[in-house]
Amino acid sequence: MSENLVIKIIITIFMFGGIIMGYDKSSEEKYRSNHFQDGKFVNEETPYDPKLSMMPQMTWEYIFNKSNESEPKETLPVVKLTKDELLQLDDYSVI
Repeated sequence: MSENLVIKIIITIFMFGGIIMGYDKSSEEKYRSNHFQDGKFVNEETPYDPKLSMMPQMTWEYIFNKSNESEPKETLPVVKLTKDELLQLDDYSVI
């Protein structure tokens, strides 16, 4: 066995040893983040402000290089509601 391989194996054992031996921080320590509030992660909104010089390329990509996932694989279900039916729902919500 080469010396390099032995060193890699030893490093790997030490790296994963904590996980294998049950090393675990308390949930408070594990999630000490400004984005972790009330037991949930909350992402901050980051504004996207593209430069004017990027617009032609972005338009080209949008029109001609669409992802296969840009359209649903199945027809989305639609429930038609009248205004009265909508107003009768809790909090005027359909969810």
